Amino acid sequence: MDGHDMRWAWHAMGVEKSMKENDYDLAIVCFLQALRCRDIECPQNEPYSIFFTLPNLAGLTSELSHVWAELAGCYRRVGRYAAAARAFQSAWQVEEEKLASQVLCSWAQVELELGLFEEAIEKFDLVLQREEDPSRTIAAYGQGSALLSLGHRDALDGKAAAAIQHVSRAISCIENTFLREDVASPPAGCALELLGLLYSFGALLPPDVFLEDADDGSHVDEQSIMLKAQASFVANGEKAYRDAADSLIASDEDEIDALRAAMLCDLGSNILLQGQILSSAYGVGQGCTPDLTLRDVIEMNSEVKTIYDRSIDVFKDAISVSPLHAPAWCGLGCSLSATDPLLAQHALC
Repeated sequence: MDGHDMRWAWHAMGVEKSMKENDYDLAIVCFLQALRCRDIECPQNEPYSIFFTLPNLAGLTSELSHVWAELAGCYRRVGRYAAAARAFQSAWQVEEEKLASQVLCSWAQVELELGLFEEAIEKFDLVLQREEDPSRTIAAYGQGSALLSLGHRDALDGKAAAAIQHVSRAISCIENTFLREDVASPPAGCALELLGLLYSFGALLPPDVFLEDADDGSHVDEQSIMLKAQASFVANGEKAYRDAADSLIASDEDEIDALRAAMLCDLGSNILLQGQILSSAYGVGQGCTPDLTLRDVIEMNSEVKTIYDRSIDVFKDAISVSPLHAPAWCGLGCSLSATDPLLAQHALC
């Protein structure tokens, strides 16, 4: 056998360097050399090929696409995302729809790094269409993240209706994958955190996207209804954040306090957003009653006062978990700014 029939040796050496020694640059050289061998495309036609075929690949996937995928993984680990995307594309040209779900997810994650959100969503969709596939949870989380990024982009471009469509689709994807009644295991904390973030994103959008077929009544009443609908949408994320924070209570991992404080801070921010939106619904900043302040609304409306009090309590809980977590102090200062400006000043400083 000459050097052109040694794809198995180069392939094995590449796996050894990438998986065991973390020498990704040398692994790239090995995988490229394997791809140059003439027996890589039809190894079954070469003498003794049965002795050099990996048992876990037999009958499952082409070795050629497998080497391309491993090469792409090495490119990704060294930060060469464009090269990784091209390698994944070469693997796709070999297998097409038969390409392994893990490879599709890795390819989509590279495209997320490159800002190719629509292309990444297409790859995640292919995995989600495969029933009982263990990679579906990874694909659902990745698709939710990609749709949230699209929502941010559309919101910055002034396309609020498109943004809420992307966010609503992401919410359905996360809930249908992680929160179905037939799912035995509890949802992962990262999925709950993403779900809370998707609902909180609604606070960045204009209120009119949350109310369809609004009545042709007075402008003030219509605006109030839309703001309350927006606050109700944002409030849906509160339970997700709370469940994500509670899932960490029994964990004994390192730095878990900082992570739980961050989740509690996100929970407090969600509640604070609810209060800010509801206070606008009752006249703050709407121009109809220019003398009305946020403090007045908190004192007059028990619903708004309760929400602000809950946000204060959650930020205090975050501080008790991790006293050096700066965002919790900032959130506490924002929650107190209307009712106790002196204490808010101390929290912010």
